[in-house]
Amino acid sequence: MFDVGDLLVDPHTREVGVLVRRYDILHEDLNYSGSFEHWAWEIRWCGGDPKTYHTNIEDYTESGLKQLVESGLFVLHKQ
Repeated sequence: MFDVGDLLVDPHTREVGVLVRRYDILHEDLNYSGSFEHWAWEIRWCGGDPKTYHTNIEDYTESGLKQLVESGLFVLHKQ
């Protein structure tokens, strides 16, 4: 459903996010040796209302991101 370079728009804040990197949350932990995969996306946000925190990079689980798009909270623009 998602690919690096896809754009997300948050219509409430008018921010645009670029999907930068997909990674397996569990395998980012060097101590994990199981075979279960749980994917997440690193997203770089810009524009919109001023942020109240210091970074414009946020991570979302792939399943959570899919729910946000399907519910209309984020709008996905495929590249």
